[in-house]
Amino acid sequence: LNLAPQDAAILSDLGAALSHSGSLDDSRHALEQSIHLAPSFSAWNNLGNLNLKQWRFAEAATDYTKALEFNNADYRVWANLAIAYTRIPGAKDKAKDAFQHATRLCREALQPHPNDPVLLSDLAAILASQPDGRQESQTLIKRALSIAPDDHYIQFNAAATYAALGHRKIAAATLQKLL
Repeated sequence: LNLAPQDAAILSDLGAALSHSGSLDDSRHALEQSIHLAPSFSAWNNLGNLNLKQWRFAEAATDYTKALEFNNADYRVWANLAIAYTRIPGAKDKAKDAFQHATRLCREALQPHPNDPVLLSDLAAILASQPDGRQESQTLIKRALSIAPDDHYIQFNAAATYAALGHRKIAAATLQKLL
């Protein structure tokens, strides 16, 4: 960034890193500057993630919608959009549609890689939030954990999946193992 202070991609990456490190105000500044210079999928998605982290659900939904204008084939963005919608009054139908879109895209990504534990755990987490996906969600997360039992990402998705399914004790035990 010192060599290229107006590089929007670097600012977007910096914003994501700052968000992960807990410097949320600095993160927002870097992401907004990136978007001002050159709006991109990455910058809007990163800003959506920041807003979701800060419980700014309506803003997150707007950010994810703008990210999808650049790339509407990323199931993770659709899933995050659905999560944001679930927290916005009156957006239940939008949440349902976004979850369905995320599910379809994740299933498509899984077809050539049926034993990919990341995709399996992502799909499990997405399905856990849908009434008709609860049973399949449990099967998928167990399969992902059997393939990659020590993977932190899979364990985090397992905790999220179990929490969404209402299995609080299993979710807490999974988080404890993760910690």
